Amino acid sequence: MVIFTGHHTRSETRTPGFPPAILPWEATPTWGTGTPDAHRSDVAPAAFLQAWNVVSIPATSRVRSGFRPGAAFFFFPSDRSCYNCRGGRLAFYTDISLVYDDLFPVSREQRSLFGSLMDDGGTRSVVDCGCGTGAQLHPFAITGLSCLGFDPDPSLVAIARRKLAACPKTRIESGSFADLSRIVSFPSDLLMCLGNSLVHVPQNEASQFLGDAAEALSRSGVMLLQILNYERLLREGVTELPLIRTSDGTVEFRRRYEWEGDRKVLFRTSLRLSGAEEPRIVRNEFPLYPVYPDELWEMLVSAGFGNVHFYGDFALTDFSPGSEALVCLARKA
Repeated sequence: MVIFTGHHTRSETRTPGFPPAILPWEATPTWGTGTPDAHRSDVAPAAFLQAWNVVSIPATSRVRSGFRPGAAFFFFPSDRSCYNCRGGRLAFYTDISLVYDDLFPVSREQRSLFGSLMDDGGTRSVVDCGCGTGAQLHPFAITGLSCLGFDPDPSLVAIARRKLAACPKTRIESGSFADLSRIVSFPSDLLMCLGNSLVHVPQNEASQFLGDAAEALSRSGVMLLQILNYERLLREGVTELPLIRTSDGTVEFRRRYEWEGDRKVLFRTSLRLSGAEEPRIVRNEFPLYPVYPDELWEMLVSAGFGNVHFYGDFALTDFSPGSEALVCLARKA
């Protein structure tokens, strides 16, 4: 999926051989690069849109999601669906970036937990690893805490930077878990890794990341971690996660698991967007690498964490074998 938005000044990096994820232009367009077949500067927008079978829909606050008002366009192949031929995690998060906050809003329980972590008086700086759109960093940033977020997807990074632009002590960077030591230049009192992000890398890389996280924390610093309870998913042979639908019903997100043993899962997604015409569907797939509760505990202890607590949700209810999620609070030993 590609989204065009008008009245916006940011340019995006183009991927050779593929259309860019977001192609913004000025109110009076000066068309630069971007054609279906090559990067040229002499193709007018109209020709580009016609070549790519673009369908125009009215811009809404949901579509803009942080952009200034302007026209929005989704384009898909003529069969009315789109399989993201780029594939992989970054393609998925680029596709979903503009509706991410609507699908995964910060919950009341999360906000309450964030508040309690600030109220204890020991949190002066926060790092969010895999920060996405910055929504979960936002409650900390608006209080004036020193905040740093990073994410490997440039579309999510761009949204987070816009969202947190008014917070002078907040910085958003591009980077993966492997870049933690390079990006974090100051000891953090709280380090977060939420949204099932940890399982997006192989287990050995997840273990290395937890070691780097302990190094990046201040003395007695805390890590807040959240993944799915893969022990339950494996035991019950779960192949489809609950449908996520926005409150107005315009966006639906379906998620399926194809297990490739107990160490790897192929994550298949289908994003359905309702517009002025018939619905559009964007599909993607990429691997996930399950981490199980006992395994995570051993990783954390080996990384240098003590006082490790597992919970079943952000309300900090007791963790059990039937819990859907695993929320962890661990203090640096």
